[in-house]
Formats: sequence, structure tokens, C-alpha cells
Amino acid sequence: MSAKTNRSFSTSSSSLINGTEPRIKIISIGSSGVGKSCVIKRYCEGRFVSKYIPTIGIDYGVKRVSLRAPAHMSPAPPNFFVRVNF
Repeated sequence: MSAKTNRSFSTSSSSLINGTEPRIKIISIGSSGVGKSCVIKRYCEGRFVSKYIPTIGIDYGVKRVSLRAPAHMSPAPPNFFVRVNF
């Protein structure tokens, strides 16, 4: 995990403590014609695109998701960090 990713995740965890909504970005990468845009439409808009329409450039979707933390989780910042071992 790069330093940039760690800083971004750290910012998100502090925003949780401050009461603002964190943003999580997910990137879909793959060969053409495999359904990347279709998955985005299905998840974000709840619809299925049966006709193949080539995407030129980028396609994106936005979806608001509410998550409830388990009662045993502390909102302290150390609980939100991720460690990657190589």
C-alpha cells in the first residue's frame, strides 16, 4: 500500500470521528467488453444494461451506503488503520 493510500485512509478515519461522511473510491480495471461499466450501473443504479455500448474514457457511478459499526468497536483512530505486510 502506498503512502498516498495510507494518508487517504487516515483522513477518512479522522472524518469518521469528526462526524463527516468518508468517501471510498473503487476502481474497476480490465479488458474491453468484460462488463466493468455494467457492474457499475447495476450496483449504483440498480439496472442491468443488456446491450453492449463501448465506454470511451471513463464511466463512474455514485452510491450512498450507510454502515453500522458493531457495538464492540471503539471509534478511536488506531482501529481504522490498515497494515499491509509484504
